[in-house]
Amino acid sequence: MPAAPAFSGRRAAGRPKVVADTRESRVRPAYEIRRELPADHAAVEALTRRAFWDVHVPGCSEHFLVHRMRSHADFVAELALVLEVDGRLVGSILYTRARLVDGQGREKPVLTFGRAPLGVSMKVDITYIVAVI
Repeated sequence: MPAAPAFSGRRAAGRPKVVADTRESRVRPAYEIRRELPADHAAVEALTRRAFWDVHVPGCSEHFLVHRMRSHADFVAELALVLEVDGRLVGSILYTRARLVDGQGREKPVLTFGRAPLGVSMKVDITYIVAVI
């Protein structure tokens, strides 16, 4: 059963009627979350460069970090993921091993994407990507 419209009643003359946007009425693009392949490396680095480019002080280095971290011992290749929407690469995330050390020097191994960029294309509706993930 479709949801009731978000707005009802009278509307001002000349203004279009507002209709609720329900999930049932939206056309969802095809998406796939999969492991990064070697063939994706250049596209992931380009996506990362576009996602992190600083327009106020032109430049970024995150794409170089992505390039270098793939050969680092702490890189977790099994968790290097890409997001494709309608066959286009629009997102990536990479994980590394890290460790937390408390005040007494005790260590706890963890996985993190804090040392790795999460890149998402600005041409894609980010609210949709968040809902997918």
